[in-house]
Amino acid sequence: MKNLQKTIRFTLLYLLLTARVLAAPPPTRINDCSNTFIQEITTRFDDDPDAEAVVVLTNGVVLFFYVKIDEVPALKTALPGDKVKLCLTKVPDDCPPGDERGKIYSVLNYRTQQYFKAMNSWHYCGGA
Repeated sequence: MKNLQKTIRFTLLYLLLTARVLAAPPPTRINDCSNTFIQEITTRFDDDPDAEAVVVLTNGVVLFFYVKIDEVPALKTALPGDKVKLCLTKVPDDCPPGDERGKIYSVLNYRTQQYFKAMNSWHYCGGA
């Protein structure tokens, strides 16, 4: 049993590392898209299942929701390792230089064919 658990952990780690290498960089222009993978679906506070949802992608983008995982149908069926299409849909105006917060992305899960939209931070640029 220990060997099986060790093999499963190694395989998952290998798949996540491979996904990170295969993931394209995040899109930088509105309406551009790139392929990446879901690395993790978690909550704002790891030990609180009723906290807001957070999705970590292997290309470094982290997406934040103001609702629980169960309230986003596309997140309820998504799994770590799923290949997704990440599209930049909105960039806030008049941001201070270097403040990348407030970008909105749409995500298509290729396996489930479900979409969701989310922002890359809890606040817009120039905010709290």
